[in-house]
Amino acid sequence: MFYAKCKTYRRGCDWLIRASLIQKKACWEIQRYNGRHTCSMRTISQDQSKLDSGMIAEAMKPLVESNPSIKVKSIITEVQARFNYTISYRKAWLAKQKSIAKVFSGLEKSYQDFPLWFLVMVQKMSGSQSTEAYQHKRAGYTFFEFATHRIYANMQRAGNIVVHQFDRRNEVFEVRKMPSGKVLVVVFVRRRCDYSHFQVEQLPCHHVIACCVNRQLDWQMYVTDVYKMSEIRKVYIVKFVPLGDMETWPDYSGPTIATNSALRRKSKGRPKSTRYLNEMDSRKMPGPRGHSRSRCPQRAGPGGVGGSGGS
Repeated sequence: MFYAKCKTYRRGCDWLIRASLIQKKACWEIQRYNGRHTCSMRTISQDQSKLDSGMIAEAMKPLVESNPSIKVKSIITEVQARFNYTISYRKAWLAKQKSIAKVFSGLEKSYQDFPLWFLVMVQKMSGSQSTEAYQHKRAGYTFFEFATHRIYANMQRAGNIVVHQFDRRNEVFEVRKMPSGKVLVVVFVRRRCDYSHFQVEQLPCHHVIACCVNRQLDWQMYVTDVYKMSEIRKVYIVKFVPLGDMETWPDYSGPTIATNSALRRKSKGRPKSTRYLNEMDSRKMPGPRGHSRSRCPQRAGPGGVGGSGGS
């Protein structure tokens, strides 16, 4: 016998179903069914308690394995399509974490396997070669793709820069950005620009390129070597070699690596702030335990205690 009814049965909803198993026919027979729900509890969650995060994690393993950065909302949508239930965000998030642990063996296991993985990589992988770097070099690129695109964009923006002054001895430019009229200083000797991008990216910004065009200088001199294809190819001088299956790896008996639980983000509660406190924070910090505004002995002034000072 199977019997189910609405949580609000006889309290606003009469939904009920009763079924019996017919052994001879090997099927279930509906004996009573009161039709659709008549309750108005539209806001009740459809979250099914039996559809727990472990079951969802097992079902979502193929999706997580193909895309470990899958969004939680995508998991909710996938569960809705498969099981016709809308699970909560928290349950979907827990399912994703469990699925990642099942597919990638968890954080602790990854730390334990890292020394062996590194040992095998050193033994089998004599080096590598980046396909992207090789194709860029073969196509005649002088700089890496990021630097090439950034310099091209800076060249387009250099048209509205006017060079007003040039100190030949100290290699100092004073430029004006039009139409705002903002004045900036470029110092070639120190590789510095008031715009700051020159220092941060180590690439000539549009102010630097405008100065180079004005004085007929080669802007390529001011591109750091890390963006040059000749230097990038030195990193990928040899080719990658597959590491093979872990069952074919040698045994490892060296030191192990353990996770630092103090650095791991807490799964529950508010994250603990790691920011250094300053003077402004010290003003907001609470006083000693048991001390409050109503209990403060200085509340009534220097001569009063607890607001009952004498005259």
